[in-house]
Amino acid sequence: MERCLACEAEGGLVERCLACEAEGVATPWSVGPTEYPRRFENRNMANLNHHNPANRRERERGLGLTSETASTVPTESASSGLAGSRQSEAASQARQRSTNLSVEMIGISKKFGGVQALKDVTFNVRPGEIHALVGENGAGKSTLMKVLSGAVRSDQGLIRIGGDDAEIVSPHAAHALGIRVIYQEMVLAPDLTVAENISLDRLGKVVDWAGIRAKAKAILTDLGFSVDPGELVRRLPVSLQQVVEVAKALSAETKVLVLDEPTAVLTPKDADRLLELVRTLARRGVSIIYISHRLEEVFAIADRVTVLKDGQTVATRNISDVTSSGLIDLMIGRPITQLFPRSNRTPGDEVLRVEDLRRDPSVKGISFGVRAREILGIAGSM
Repeated sequence: MERCLACEAEGGLVERCLACEAEGVATPWSVGPTEYPRRFENRNMANLNHHNPANRRERERGLGLTSETASTVPTESASSGLAGSRQSEAASQARQRSTNLSVEMIGISKKFGGVQALKDVTFNVRPGEIHALVGENGAGKSTLMKVLSGAVRSDQGLIRIGGDDAEIVSPHAAHALGIRVIYQEMVLAPDLTVAENISLDRLGKVVDWAGIRAKAKAILTDLGFSVDPGELVRRLPVSLQQVVEVAKALSAETKVLVLDEPTAVLTPKDADRLLELVRTLARRGVSIIYISHRLEEVFAIADRVTVLKDGQTVATRNISDVTSSGLIDLMIGRPITQLFPRSNRTPGDEVLRVEDLRRDPSVKGISFGVRAREILGIAGSM
């Protein structure tokens, strides 16, 4: 949800802009004056024209707002009863918008010691939407999702799930709300079977082993994958382990699925297959929050994208309204001419030499050298 720049410019409480509110733009009336930051000095004034009276009325007519519903805030001479009615109306409209969102995070802040990891972050996702969350390393993406998943408590801010205020104090509380996170580092039990991993959160003292195997097989088949529910997870390739993670999440009526760098360890072919799986889940109404540094994936599957930088929300855009270079500019805070500019460094003498390095069963005769002032890249699949 973007800030209403004009409201901030006018001091936050001068004129009510229902057109902004109807479009989902945060105003003091939709998020509350105590939660609405007034930091206009750090904002761009390019959007101010939308708020002048003529443009505002035109936008209100386009949104189907009548003159009665698009009234201005009462003056000091107006009755307190009318002011209360207007505030109640605005609150009702804000609640109505919130019910159209699976997740709404407003003014989320988190500090670790002296480090401000998140500062007044606003983010939302709709049912059946794939909303990408991007930013440089350390931008706050994973921390924001840990707040949503209950792994970390925010210092301030509000979370709404399906329009209702939610206090997510633990991962268990998040699970109860239908929120699941698949982290980059998978958390499967390698020496348990596929079926056991999928039902691990719900195994009790008495286990219907045939039942959990049948349920696992049904979920995996529904996702379009043929995986033996009795196979040990450690024997599966990484791509299928990722599928088991997804199946585990979906086994519990997941409404919101967070994927944190899900293709980081996959081959291009396996990554394409996972992306198609993500599209299938979105078509079924699951809200997807997709974190990735691979912008080609973001443009391939996302409906919207939100950029974080230094723990703050920079922008939220429809993916059709932004280019790859424009998205990178938002992420790093300045235009760039080359993604990987060539260096003029001249490598020096060799400072390390490794010959015929072996360790069974995975390392078989590796040799390489490294020179001073040189960056040596090592690549390969897992």
